[in-house]
Amino acid sequence: MVHPTPVVTILGTSDFISAYDGVVYEGTLYYHSNDEVNNYWIGAGGLEETPVITDVPNVSTNDGSTAELYTWTSSDGCHELLHYKVNGGDHDWPGTFGNMDFVSHDVIWETLSQHDMDGRIDCGTSSTSETAGPEEVTLYPNPASDKIQIVGFEALGIEVGDAVVVRDMQGRLCSDVALRGGALDVSEWPTGLYTLHMSGHRPVRFAVER
Repeated sequence: MVHPTPVVTILGTSDFISAYDGVVYEGTLYYHSNDEVNNYWIGAGGLEETPVITDVPNVSTNDGSTAELYTWTSSDGCHELLHYKVNGGDHDWPGTFGNMDFVSHDVIWETLSQHDMDGRIDCGTSSTSETAGPEEVTLYPNPASDKIQIVGFEALGIEVGDAVVVRDMQGRLCSDVALRGGALDVSEWPTGLYTLHMSGHRPVRFAVER
């Protein structure tokens, strides 16, 4: 039975307490590895096995680490698992100490606040027995600094000039977001991670870098 729990995991590859690859000592398991934990939630949530991987903009170049976002979703986009892999990160709380490229409590809230007990709030159904929606929408370049092209939006009934919903990682709505020539103009947006929401399609995350 699919469980609609949204999950966000954050772990550093150099964490000396909660080791990224797990801890087994003299045959006793102390900590599951990151892959084992993620695989559990992939199965529990009925998620697709291949993640979308997005580089988190390296806004703090002197913190000794970088970060990647791994996103697994169900075929209907109603259930998801996010994993922030902090390369070189220790037993830290990113955004407060350690890695400063993202703020842990902001990205957790941005994800969990969009779900209720049945899954993602803007989904028509939380059942994974539904067939997959329209063809996959893709964004490029990702990360972007000027314009980001959206490929496949026509299949959703969205036209050039239509407004689409984009939120930053604090869940705030970004203003003046409209498709112009099948692209979003992000030239004046600050560095960070964003989520594009379109009716009939799972949310798509992208990064803006300066």
